[in-house]
Amino acid sequence: MAKKTIQSALLIFALLHGTLSHANPCVWLYSENSLPAPDTNPSVVNPRALKAKLRKMGIEEKSPKWLRLLFPEYKEGDERTDVARLYVKNTTRALETFAQYFESTAPAKEDEFIEMFSSQHKATILGTNPRKPYYGFFLGRGSIDQEVDDLVSEASRAHRRVNRSAMKALVVKEARESAGNLRKDDIRLHLNEFLFGYDKEKKAAISKLIDEPVSNSVLPEKAWGKNTIGSVEWFHEYPGVDQLPVYLSAMHQLLEKIKSCKSCSESEVLGLISDYYYTGINAHFFFRVNQSLLMSQVNYLLLKRGYSGLSHHSRSELKIPIDGAALIMNSENFKKFFKREIRLQQ
Repeated sequence: MAKKTIQSALLIFALLHGTLSHANPCVWLYSENSLPAPDTNPSVVNPRALKAKLRKMGIEEKSPKWLRLLFPEYKEGDERTDVARLYVKNTTRALETFAQYFESTAPAKEDEFIEMFSSQHKATILGTNPRKPYYGFFLGRGSIDQEVDDLVSEASRAHRRVNRSAMKALVVKEARESAGNLRKDDIRLHLNEFLFGYDKEKKAAISKLIDEPVSNSVLPEKAWGKNTIGSVEWFHEYPGVDQLPVYLSAMHQLLEKIKSCKSCSESEVLGLISDYYYTGINAHFFFRVNQSLLMSQVNYLLLKRGYSGLSHHSRSELKIPIDGAALIMNSENFKKFFKREIRLQQ
C-alpha cells in the first residue's frame, strides 16, 4: 500500500540517521476491566450497561455482524489469525472509550474530546492493559515481523544494509511512542496503488470522481489538503501538522452536533456523520491506524441509529476504499457518496 511505503521510508531514514523523535505518553482513560467510576460523574454510563448496549447493537468481538464491518470481504474464520484476533479485540474494546464519551449526557469540552480520541487510538494499537507492554500489539495491516520484513526488503532494494533486530526494535519503539500522539511530520500519499493498482480502466473511472480542490465546507481553505493529479502519477498531500488543531476543533463541534441532534432528519444526521468522518480521515492525525479508528466510530453512530453499518470498501462497481473516496472528493460530493453507500450496504 502506498501509505505503507511512505511509512517505511520514514522508518528507514530514522534508523540510518537517528532522527526518531520521542513522543510524550498519553493519559489512559480506562484499564482493561473498568471504565471511569459512574459515581464520579452523573453523566458517565455504567460500564456494564455500556457493554450491554454495545452487545445489543451487535458490537462485540465474536459477532458476525461486527466482523463483517471490520473485514471488507469477511468469511468465517478470517478473524482467527493472530493478527486478526488482535485487530478485532483492540478495535472493539477501544471503541468503548468513544461510546462512553458519546453516551454521556453532558456537553463535552474540546480537550475532553481530544483526550478521548487520543486514548481510543492508543488502545487500538496497544490494547487496553498498559501493565502488559506488548499486550494486543497492533500495527495495522500486519504483524510486527511482517512490517519489519517489508522494511528490510525495501532497504535491500535501495542497496542499504539494515540490521533486522535493530529495525524490529525501531518499529516497536515507533509504534509505542506514536500511539495516541498526533503525527509530527507532513505526509504525501501516492494514490496510484492505493486506489487502482495501475489498472488503466479503473484509473479512468476513478478520475471522474476527482474534485479540485478537495474542499471541506467545515474548514477554512488554508487547512485543506491537496491533490496533484498527473498523467501518470497521483499524489495526495495531507494538511500540514500546524493545521491539525483546526481539524480536531471542527470534529469536536461536529460530534457535539450529532449528540444533540434530537429533532434532526435522518439526512441531516447522516450528513453530520459524513462530515465528521471526512474531516478526520483527511486530517490523517496519526502516523498509523487512522481508518480503523474512524470507521469504528462511524459504525457505532450508524448502528446506534438502526443502520447495518458501513464496510471499509465501497459496494459500488468501482469498489473504491471509503477513505480513498474521501481523499479525492470534496466534502459535499463525498456526502452524496457516503449516503449512497449506506443505502447500498443495508
